[in-house]
Amino acid sequence: MELSKTLLFIGNSLIEYGNWQEFFPEYKVYSFGVAGETVEGVLARLPRITEEAPHADLIFLMSGLNNIAIDDWNFLTAYESILDRLSHTYPDADIFVHSLLPTMLLEWISLDTLREANKRLHELAMKKRVKFIDLFSHFLDRKGNPIESYFLPDGVHLTPEGYTAWVNVIRGYLR
Repeated sequence: MELSKTLLFIGNSLIEYGNWQEFFPEYKVYSFGVAGETVEGVLARLPRITEEAPHADLIFLMSGLNNIAIDDWNFLTAYESILDRLSHTYPDADIFVHSLLPTMLLEWISLDTLREANKRLHELAMKKRVKFIDLFSHFLDRKGNPIESYFLPDGVHLTPEGYTAWVNVIRGYLR
C-alpha cells in the first residue's frame, strides 16, 4: 500500500522525541528534529532536509523555544528565511507554524513571554501566508497553567499524554 501524503516535521527536541510515523501511520513521515536546536540551526540544516525529503505535502515547523531560553529574540529573521525557503522548495505544500508550548520549570521564561513570542510567530505566519497552529492554549488548564500531565519532570519535554494532545490538534488540521 502506497502512503498517500508526505509529512515533514522540522524543529527541536519536541519534534525529535515524537514518534511521528507511529502517530500518523497513514502518511509517509520524515522527522527532522534536533535537541537543543535554535531557529538558526534549522535554517542551516534546510539544504540537507530538502535533499533527503525532496517532496512534501504538509510541513510542520516548531522552533524558537531554545532561542528564547538564551534570551535571543532575533530569531524571527531566520524563521522568515526558513518559511521563504520551504515555500520555494515545496510550492504545493501546506506549511504549518506551531506555536511554542508553555514550560513549567524554566522560571526565566514566563507564560507572558511565550504568549508574546507566539503572537510574533502568528503574525509572521500570516505575513508569509502559511498556517499557524496554536498548541499553546491546548497545553493550558482552565486556570491558565500548563497541564502538568503533559510534561516530563523537566517541565519542557512531553509525556505520551502530551504528544497525544498535540497529535489530536494536528489531526484537526488534516481533516
